[in-house]
Amino acid sequence: MKVRYDENLKIAGIGIHPSMRWGPQMWFKNYQVASLIDDPDWSSCSLEEYAGRGYYQDKHNTRALLRDPMFQEMLKRYFEGYYIMTYKPVIVPEQLSDSGISFVPGALMREISSQFENKAMFRKMFADKSINLPPHEISSWGKLATRTPSEVFAGREKIVLQDATSSGGRGTYIVGDAESLEKVIELMVSLDKQDDQVVVSDFINSAAERSVQGVVTRYGVFVGPVQRQIVAHPQLVDTVSFGQKQFCGVEILQADQQGWLSEKMTANARIIGERLQKSGYRGIFGVDSLVTDDDIYTLEVNARITGATPLLTVNYRPEKGHIPFYLLHILEITGVDYTIEDPQYTNDYDDCALIIPHLLANEPMTSREGLRMGLYDLDLGFIRSGFMFDQSTDRSKRAIIQDYSMGSRLVDPGGDWQRYSWADQLSLRMEG
Repeated sequence: MKVRYDENLKIAGIGIHPSMRWGPQMWFKNYQVASLIDDPDWSSCSLEEYAGRGYYQDKHNTRALLRDPMFQEMLKRYFEGYYIMTYKPVIVPEQLSDSGISFVPGALMREISSQFENKAMFRKMFADKSINLPPHEISSWGKLATRTPSEVFAGREKIVLQDATSSGGRGTYIVGDAESLEKVIELMVSLDKQDDQVVVSDFINSAAERSVQGVVTRYGVFVGPVQRQIVAHPQLVDTVSFGQKQFCGVEILQADQQGWLSEKMTANARIIGERLQKSGYRGIFGVDSLVTDDDIYTLEVNARITGATPLLTVNYRPEKGHIPFYLLHILEITGVDYTIEDPQYTNDYDDCALIIPHLLANEPMTSREGLRMGLYDLDLGFIRSGFMFDQSTDRSKRAIIQDYSMGSRLVDPGGDWQRYSWADQLSLRMEG
């Protein structure tokens, strides 16, 4: 795929740690990152440097950063005339409305994303069975609380409960006994959510979790390689406690890119992508599915940058004709002019993986007690700090470790600790 565009566009990303927004600098000469954390290995305009280390006391997320007066002041001072890109569509504070900064994705994308990502609404949109949903019913947590366990299970050994508005693996529960069912319902009812819809689905035996990432553009919908989801891995995340994130990463294997699985998942993603396109959505989206030996069940869509976006970015090879997902996403959400001169693409990726370990200790700790952030070989031998994009042939044999835990700060149990991006065959060795 070949794209013609303006490389001098003023594009910036917002992240708690600057490494969380790496990638677009390979396409845009003026790309910058506005972050909370100041890290010498990652160039950024940081609030720690601007306002002083130790100043910030709010939650560590983009919404809280945008509400911070000093962060607003920093953006106004250094990012006038920029498009600032957020992970998810956000509500821009009034104080930044006349700052000369364009925040993307905007309000329209936020509205569309919330509709498609609502698991109950998604099931209703595709009730025509065009993408093969699992057998299910849509109810509410309040109604489930009035039914007996035998009525809810309806003769099934296991069922899957999915809260309509939760994401990241939170709000999804596989239950197989009355005690667990009552515990989940009690927890969710106690949250007193405005939208308390729940999807009750059949449990699909012997199913594997797979996903694909696509991108909706003015030139059509393009779909990437099949991805193996790493979810609820007992060595990477707390699989017992309620409410914990369960997403642990993705793996892309060459062997998965041929045959009926790839063809069907691509076809399903195109159907969803075309519906997104008609609604006015533009940019990256992800589709999660369950796969058996002879069938595919579509679960949900994430209309935003996905957990696989960093992996597809770091393994992007223009010489192989890969889709430049992040580039197309930015060009679409900013609405600038560009041309796809050659729409032909391949999903010929070398085997690669992204792993996200979550802290399993019962007490908070810092990431400095683990592996330091930087570039490693596949035996986790340290090469150098930081990571620079290049097109060298040896990068296919290296691992990147990103610190998502904010350096020497404490990580709470269950929180993202570090992220490991492997090029080449996945090798996971956990000790202790």
